[in-house]
Amino acid sequence: MNNSFFQTICDVCGLELSTLMDGCKYSVYGNKVCVVEGHKGICSYQPNCITFFAQKGKLKVVGSGISIKQLQQNFAILAGQISSVEMQID
Repeated sequence: MNNSFFQTICDVCGLELSTLMDGCKYSVYGNKVCVVEGHKGICSYQPNCITFFAQKGKLKVVGSGISIKQLQQNFAILAGQISSVEMQID
C-alpha cells in the first residue's frame, strides 16, 4: 500500500497521516487544552495525570485540574493546567 491510500483514509476519518502511521498524536494549546488523536483507550485517570494507551506505548498528560471534556474512539480533548505530555514507549 502507498501513502496516497493512507492519506485517503485519513481524509475520510478526519485524521492526520502521522496519526495513522505512528499511532498517536497530541497537540497542546496555551498549556490549557490538549487534543489527543489515535489513542487506544484510557489507561489511568487522575485529576493531575491522565494516561492513554497508544499503539506503541502510553501517552501521559500531567498537570493540575485536568479533566476530559470530550472522549470518542481514538480522540480526546483534555482541559486544565497542562505542565507536560510524554510518550512512554513499551
